[in-house]
Amino acid sequence: MAVATYSVGELLYLAGAALAAMILTSPAGQQASKQAAQGVANAIDNLAQSAQTKATAVPTTTVQCQAKTKEKTKKKRPCHEIQQDIENVMNELEQRWQEYDADEGNLPATKPSVPDPRYGYRSRAGEQQQYEGKQQRLRNLEEEWNDAGCGPDLPGVWKALIRKLPGGSTTPYDNFPPV
Repeated sequence: MAVATYSVGELLYLAGAALAAMILTSPAGQQASKQAAQGVANAIDNLAQSAQTKATAVPTTTVQCQAKTKEKTKKKRPCHEIQQDIENVMNELEQRWQEYDADEGNLPATKPSVPDPRYGYRSRAGEQQQYEGKQQRLRNLEEEWNDAGCGPDLPGVWKALIRKLPGGSTTPYDNFPPV
């Protein structure tokens, strides 16, 4: 079944045609068409006000752009705090990689139906998901580092970002060459 798509103008035309049909049918239809017309008019007014608000929010001069940039810069964390967070996440990724590789608990591939007395419901798939979540956290911190203008990438960040767990990973970064 095909789904039809209409432009705003086409929708307004169709709405107008439907209103005209209601006006011609009955007095109750006339009352309903007045209410619908008022609703359409209100919607158009709201759209116009929204567009005007958005247009005034966009900086148009160099001074406005610089002011917006300074405004964003004020909200940035100090580079040493971001660096500490990056290093902590990188250390945690390394620890998780080592534990996954050693697999001392001989974890099952997927979540067990009955918890293991030592490891509970932990599984290789769950550990992989946790690892990939930490990689995403590191990506976000790296972006924050770059946005704050803190300098070149810290050593080892990209290796930690693309390093797969032993046995493969489901991250979208699997196609990067090994570092």
